[in-house]
Amino acid sequence: MTAPTTPWVLPAHVASDPDLHQRFEREAIRRTPRVILGSVITTLVLMAVSAVLALLIAHVSGVSIWSMIAATAPGGLAEMSVTAQLLGLGVPLVTGYHVTRVFMITLLALPAFRLALRLGIGQP
Repeated sequence: MTAPTTPWVLPAHVASDPDLHQRFEREAIRRTPRVILGSVITTLVLMAVSAVLALLIAHVSGVSIWSMIAATAPGGLAEMSVTAQLLGLGVPLVTGYHVTRVFMITLLALPAFRLALRLGIGQP
């Protein structure tokens, strides 16, 4: 399969959502810098926590620190597995860690949400 020809790319984007301009609201655009700042801060904190966790697990288990960084890094299963493979790290370890994380999130998300509601930490 070949890439689409350039003359067809822009019309395809325009045709795929003709009312896109109607979805933007002035207030939403005003809040964008705060949302971006919050996203950057959250990402940096998550990366720092992941790195500290990787260091601790690597120290206790004797597993390569680089493999543990790839295993605990925020990212998708496919992306981190490919990254581990390209860097010559423990692909089974990284894959297993991410699969375990997905199962834990799937199993624990609803109970955590219910607990937060009971504690008054949010609204549905």
